[in-house]
This record gives sequence, structure tokens and C-alpha cells, in this order.
Amino acid sequence: MNNSISLKNSGASCVFPRGGGVKATHLGIGAHADDLEIMAYHGIATCYEDEENIFSGITVTNGVGSPQSEAERLDTEKLRCVRQEEQIAAAEMGRYGFMAQLDYESAAVKDPDNQCVVDEIYHLLEMAQPKVVYLHQPADKHPTHIGVLRASVEALRRLSPDSRPERVYGCEVWRDLDWLPDTQKIYLPTDAYPDLALEIIALFQSQIRAGVAYDRGAIGRRVANGTFADPHVVKDGESFTLAMDLMPAVNGDVTLKEMALREIETFSQSVEDIWA
Repeated sequence: MNNSISLKNSGASCVFPRGGGVKATHLGIGAHADDLEIMAYHGIATCYEDEENIFSGITVTNGVGSPQSEAERLDTEKLRCVRQEEQIAAAEMGRYGFMAQLDYESAAVKDPDNQCVVDEIYHLLEMAQPKVVYLHQPADKHPTHIGVLRASVEALRRLSPDSRPERVYGCEVWRDLDWLPDTQKIYLPTDAYPDLALEIIALFQSQIRAGVAYDRGAIGRRVANGTFADPHVVKDGESFTLAMDLMPAVNGDVTLKEMALREIETFSQSVEDIWA
């Protein structure tokens, strides 16, 4: 397979750690470098030593607006390069099939009328034909994450129904999903390769050194998801990423906003019921 791919932005890149071209059984689409390693570790671990299953990734923005420590502040171009290099290192460590970094500014992603982002994601989806896709979740508090989610679902909708993935998960980053009704929670096991789970996030030192412990926070959240899953039942496993099923939104049955608000309303009712 040809390992060359044409991307729109001059700073965009695509690498192929497995050397197999633009293909994936499991695909993560995240806003920033390190989002995939936080939200889609289930897919990374599932495919890590599996020759038939391939995890690949798309990072949509260049992340130049991320917080930095005053002691190690980098100019915009240097930060863009460092974040891209960290993401490539993670792709190599995790044995991704391909890792595309589209190099968009956050403002472009947050613009719902910007079809360039949708076009590029659609093009990669059409080439890769994944069976499982990991996205941000529609109650995430980061507006750039919501912009990438919106563009990704629009791109997925462009695929013919028989070409769409079998499963599309909305996963935790900037807001967890433990508030979801138990009937709607999807527990994605993340126990496998615990050393890899920590080391692959720890590669993003430009973010961690800014003062946010993404590595320990992501691992801790996964363990907390397993520990506090049910006060009456011991969960089969210790570590999980929580997700919601986004296929209804992909299939056009409901909008992402409606999906989030519906689950929030259900959560509100569950609190009412406890006090009844």
C-alpha cells in the first residue's frame, strides 16, 4: 500500500509506524496531541500485539494554545513542532498503523461552517475503513474537543451506511462520564499493558511540565471508574474508560447536543428518584 497521503495544511504530517498505509480497524480522532492516549487507550491496547487489528490516529489541531510553564515557555512554532514530535513518539510506542496530524488552528475547528476539517477527516475515514472509532464525548467542556467531535460525526455521516463503523464511542477527556445512567455507560477495559498505559501518556512532557499531571490523572480516572462502578457489585476488571454510544448521532437519529441534554435530564431524574 502507498504510504503517501496529501494533507491540506503545510505543517500537517502522517507517519506509518507499522508501515502498512492508511488503514485501521480501530481509529481515534482527537483534538490535541495526547487526547488519543487519554481517551482511546482501549483501542491502543486492543491492537498493540495483534497483527490483525490496527489502531490508528488522527489529531486535528496543532495545540499551540495549550498552557505552558513560565520557566519553559516556547514560541508558537517550537511548541507546534514539539507537540507533533511527542505525538509521533506515542504512535511509534503504541505501534499505530498511521498517525495523521492535520495542523489546524483551534479557531478553524470551532467554526461549524469550516468544511475543510470535515473533508479531511472524511477522506481519511474513507481510506481507513475502521470498524471502531473513538471520539470526544458531547458533554466535554473543552470547546475545541466539541468542534472536532462535531466535524468527525459530520464526516462519518457522509459515509454510506454500509461503510460506517460498527461502533463509535464518545470518550472522557475534559469531563468524565460517571454521571451517565448505568444503562448508557459503556465500560472500555484498560487493564492491559499497564506500563504502556502510563509511559505513552508520559511522552507528552510539554503538557505535563506545564503543571498538569495528565499521566497520573488519566490512569487514576480509569481505576476510579472501576472502583466506584457499582456500590453493590465488584466490577470484573480494575481499570476502565467510560464511553457513550454515538451511533444514534452518526446515523442521524439524534443530534449530539440532544444526546447530551437527554442524558443530563435522565441524570437529573435519577437524583430526584433517590430522594423520593
